Amino acid sequence: MAEPSSHRTVSRVERLAQRLQPYEQVAAPLQRRYRAGLAGALAVVLVAGVSAAAVVDDGASSARADLAALGLETGHGVTPGITVPGSADLVLEPMDVDVELSKGDIQDIPDAVAALVAEQEAARQAAAAREEAAAAASRSASRAQAPAAETSEEAEGDAPAAAVSVGQGGERGAIGAMVNDFRAQQGLHALGNDATLDQVAQGWAEWMAANQTLQHNPSYRSQIGGGWSAAGENIVRNTGGASMSSSAITSWMVDWWKNSSVHRANMLNSKYTHVGVGYAMGAGGPYAVLLLGGR
Repeated sequence: MAEPSSHRTVSRVERLAQRLQPYEQVAAPLQRRYRAGLAGALAVVLVAGVSAAAVVDDGASSARADLAALGLETGHGVTPGITVPGSADLVLEPMDVDVELSKGDIQDIPDAVAALVAEQEAARQAAAAREEAAAAASRSASRAQAPAAETSEEAEGDAPAAAVSVGQGGERGAIGAMVNDFRAQQGLHALGNDATLDQVAQGWAEWMAANQTLQHNPSYRSQIGGGWSAAGENIVRNTGGASMSSSAITSWMVDWWKNSSVHRANMLNSKYTHVGVGYAMGAGGPYAVLLLGGR
């Protein structure tokens, strides 16, 4: 019995495979060359990839080191997009920067100098005004006191005639005599009377009595004139002597000089040869002057 025949449709792919099948057979030498070439190409690609990775890694490490030196290192890895060798020159183009200032911040130098000069001049004028005010106050005070001073001068001018008594001259002679007695007790020569010394001493005694002031005559050396090799002055006052007798007050005055080392030395100075005595009674009591001169 004959077998039944079967019919199957053949696709285009199968027909193409059937046609190419004779060509699938490649000679062994060609296959070996193909494999060797493919292995070499893969090796070259692998080496190039490793080198590129090393370059990128070295650049990233250098960039991280630079950022750490500047204090700009971040917490996570940063790979710079551009790596510039250290030997390369970095050129920056000039940039124009505009700065805006308010008008209050800008001042011309001439204006500043003028302001400084004006400030100094104002300070000088203020100081001058203060000095002028002080001077004016001083002048006002002087004018306010002027009438009192003039009245005092008038009183002083009238005092010698109205308030000063020169006595009868006995006090002056008594004082001179007691001084010579004291010198004689010390073995010294007596002092002669001199009219010029008497006049200067009396004038100063009256001045002290009129002014109620006990002070030395600052001009007695010039007033007694020249020709004197030595000169000295003793003065004394007794504010309660107005009620005392003439002899009691003169004795008190000479004793007071004796008890004062400076006045005692004047009376006992061997250089003196002449004496002048002044005596006057004023409101402040009796005043006496002993004027000594040596020739």
